[in-house]
Amino acid sequence: KYETMYRKVVYPEVAGTPSPEQFEEEALFEYHMYTLERKTDIKNNETKQISLLKAKGIPLKKEYVFDTSTSYYWRKNESNKVKVMVSFKNAEENGLGVPLPKGTVRVYKEDSRGMLQFVGEDSIEHTPKDEEVRLFLGYAFDIVAEKKTTSEERIGDKCVRKSYEVDIRNHKDESITVIVVQKAWGENEIVKSSHTYKQKDAYTYEFEVPVEANGEATLTYTIMSCW
Repeated sequence: KYETMYRKVVYPEVAGTPSPEQFEEEALFEYHMYTLERKTDIKNNETKQISLLKAKGIPLKKEYVFDTSTSYYWRKNESNKVKVMVSFKNAEENGLGVPLPKGTVRVYKEDSRGMLQFVGEDSIEHTPKDEEVRLFLGYAFDIVAEKKTTSEERIGDKCVRKSYEVDIRNHKDESITVIVVQKAWGENEIVKSSHTYKQKDAYTYEFEVPVEANGEATLTYTIMSCW
């Protein structure tokens, strides 16, 4: 079970009950039509964005994710970044529960003075009501993760056993949990792990690594892969 953090934020692209200044949604065959029931001015050669839907106070589930598969394809100075992911259910009890069209979602949060500050944005696909929305809002500033291979052994002609170590440093003044994602290939299994994990599908494992405030933690695991 993931350790979760919830925050009250403003998510300005989604709404429960549309106001007169927002778009009206209507189901049409297997589609949804959105109509702006008011006038708007557009200057010559101007591109203008109009907020489709708005909602406030949506409870978000925040996760820190270190995807180790990116370290093979990204430059070295980018491979130690930890993603900040947030998710919520597009449900009526969250002030939503309406079909969300494909587009950009922007997230804002109040600062200590009560002023709204932009914290990130992401694109979503068409999302029906009562489904989960998951957003990538950028990288954590105060969390660093580094992965290295500690051993590699060929077992027979068709198997390889590899051991890995992931070091995580938390410079925040609060405890966190980082989800470490490991991709595998062929017929695979986790032979040994220092932390609990979940197998998300045939080729993906997720490890849960708690890290104390201003502390460090090390994850070690071994994977056997055969082809």
